[in-house]
Amino acid sequence: MKNYMCRALVPLLLAITPLAASSAELGQSPFEPEIKGAAVVRALSVANDDFLGRLPKVEKADSEIDRFVSDPNSYKISVNYEDGNYVVDYEINPYKGSRFRGGGYRYVVDGGSYRIIKTVVSP
Repeated sequence: MKNYMCRALVPLLLAITPLAASSAELGQSPFEPEIKGAAVVRALSVANDDFLGRLPKVEKADSEIDRFVSDPNSYKISVNYEDGNYVVDYEINPYKGSRFRGGGYRYVVDGGSYRIIKTVVSP
């Protein structure tokens, strides 16, 4: 299970780092974007631990679609900062060209304590 988390986090970390590094404005410390980037990664890690625990367990006899829904790589992840909290969304990718109705996860992670303060699972 840890292997899935690593495969999901590495591309995200690579995508976030240049964005954080280029977000400095005039008058800001050049080191501040790195701190913000680390905070995003920490919030994502907290949400990701819970997300991986909520995914259905796969059995060999399960259908192909069950295996798809259980695979963490089948989800698109986005992180936003809103009102002092990080909002982490997991949206399931289309399966063989067909979109799902529901099946997503949303986590609101406190921007100070990095604890999940709200979880919404779309049925």
